Amino acid sequence: PGQKKQILFSGHRNTVFTKLGDLKQGDRFIVEMPYGNYEYELKSTEIVDANDLSVIRDMDEELLTLSTCYPFSFIGDAPDRYIVYATPIVKS
Repeated sequence: PGQKKQILFSGHRNTVFTKLGDLKQGDRFIVEMPYGNYEYELKSTEIVDANDLSVIRDMDEELLTLSTCYPFSFIGDAPDRYIVYATPIVKS
């Protein structure tokens, strides 16, 4: 965080991202890292094919991208990915 690049976190839908689907546009959340906490605001979501790599982009501004398997209740290797895009909250 803070380097004006894309940050991509992927996690399991039944562990670290259990409640990811509950977030809505405009919701804010904290990402806790060993070197600090960072606040983000959810801007949008999308569902893409599991093999779609277009969510990984070269950025000129910071964008947090979260990815997990979708559908959330699917048993086995899920065919899609649920993607969350969020921007940092800048403290003034």
